[in-house]
Amino acid sequence: MHPRGHYVKPALVAGGPDNVFAREEIFGPVAYLMTFKSEDEAVPLVNRLNYGLANSVWSCDLDRANRLAERLVAGNSWIYCHNVFPLGVP
Repeated sequence: MHPRGHYVKPALVAGGPDNVFAREEIFGPVAYLMTFKSEDEAVPLVNRLNYGLANSVWSCDLDRANRLAERLVAGNSWIYCHNVFPLGVP
């Protein structure tokens, strides 16, 4: 092992719905960005995945963010943050 460790640099990737990043869950410090024109277009893009471990919703409109988070199928959903758990939760 290298004395300073082995690390993967974070990556921000953008593309369309046919990109492998949009179809597979990538484990690592990677975020995939995809544009959409409406909530009704975005929700099926997210919910079509077989995995859906977690998601986060970011919007300037809190009502919209809450509405979208309710419609997305995932083990955990966050609004304006990601991977935040209350202390004492297993």
